[in-house]
Amino acid sequence: MNKYSLSILAVIFSTASLYSTKSFAEDFYEIVDLGSFEGGNTSYGYSINATNQVVGYSIKEQDTGIIRGYLYDDGSSELTDIGAIDNSEVLVEITNTVDGEELTTTEDVGVDGTSSFAFAVSDDGVVVGYTERMFGSVTVTIADEITTETATGTLVERAIYFDSNTLQITELPDFLENGSRGMRATAIRNNFIVGTGLYDEPDDLTDNGDEIITIFDRAFIYDVNSAVLTKINPLGNDLSHHITLRDINESGYAVGVSAEKTISITNAIVFNRKVVGVDLNSPENVVELIILGTNSQQVSSINGFNKIVGKANDTTETYETAYMHDINTAVTIDLGVLNSSSPFSDALDINDRDQIVGISRIKIQPTTTYSGFIYEDGEMKDLSKMIGCDTGWRIHDARSINNNGFITGTGVLNGDVRAFMLRPIPDQTAPICDDDSLNTGSGSTSLLSLLSLAGLLVIRRRYLP
Repeated sequence: MNKYSLSILAVIFSTASLYSTKSFAEDFYEIVDLGSFEGGNTSYGYSINATNQVVGYSIKEQDTGIIRGYLYDDGSSELTDIGAIDNSEVLVEITNTVDGEELTTTEDVGVDGTSSFAFAVSDDGVVVGYTERMFGSVTVTIADEITTETATGTLVERAIYFDSNTLQITELPDFLENGSRGMRATAIRNNFIVGTGLYDEPDDLTDNGDEIITIFDRAFIYDVNSAVLTKINPLGNDLSHHITLRDINESGYAVGVSAEKTISITNAIVFNRKVVGVDLNSPENVVELIILGTNSQQVSSINGFNKIVGKANDTTETYETAYMHDINTAVTIDLGVLNSSSPFSDALDINDRDQIVGISRIKIQPTTTYSGFIYEDGEMKDLSKMIGCDTGWRIHDARSINNNGFITGTGVLNGDVRAFMLRPIPDQTAPICDDDSLNTGSGSTSLLSLLSLAGLLVIRRRYLP
């Protein structure tokens, strides 16, 4: 840790943890298919809260490719569409010369359907993510001394939150007044939302007087109560770096990464919303973390006791491995992998009982295959082997776990990509399945094919949540 670590990150707990330091390990889960919207058969699970509400997204219309964020309630077993911004009417004025006279017309560049995505849900049912907004503009072309204007539309990501009690969707402000760069919200805690947006740092002009546009990822924190958006500057205030925030805990600590624009190396960072005497966007408020002694780390989640998880290069720099890092003690644990012959793992969430879930590669040949895992009591377990035999499921990833031990993520059910919820079954042990009855999801499915089935993760994401 750097010289700011002690002053910014020191957190002292005067009482013992509310939870036992030993997790309540389970060996058997009931798996619940969260379903999908009527117009499609694909869904993804992203986050689960204390009341077992799950959010994610699902294909809404198979033919048009419209996707909608959803809220799943374990009591009603229904998907609630969080909605999206209405882009059905986006008017643009253009002026052209017709028969020697200038004629101004209005064109509609709107679209009938809009997608939305849900990434996190608070314990009181507030969902955060993003929707798409259409921005209209005028394109000017000059040919043979004739000027022609045409109306164009561009879909841009807009960060949102959705209140499940009022069923209202609210758009967050942008770094720019016209909001035309794009941003998404990735986590919410105590009415504070964190996420990442695209930002053009002020630059010099070219020799011709044209503005130099250079786009960077910039993290933000948004106070729902005051409706104030604060842009977070990168590690060391180096404006040539990207910065993202992915999660925030009850104490106001947010975690993410900072990276040089031209280099793929990423540095894990922690941002302290409550630091005294320093502006929120001060470079002194962003601290680099040292994970496994490497200089390439990703951070996914932080729990209530300042323990973070993600993936980093292992100490030999040969593969990426899941880790847990305690900010208070600066101790890092390599969580290992499910198969040392094809090593890779990534920790995606941690609860306050130090149960960790994520994804690990289990084989490369004949098809690269992954499985969700849970790490507890010093052991990484394959969740696909903890749901019983002949269920038709292959768990691809475990993305979120709440303090009750309920898990959500994405798997393959009889060939369809579906969101799931795992309910722990106390005092039962999963049966040992033979090769014929072991869950395969109707055939081994690689990570690449999982993503391509929805046709959105690789193509539509500028940065990962």
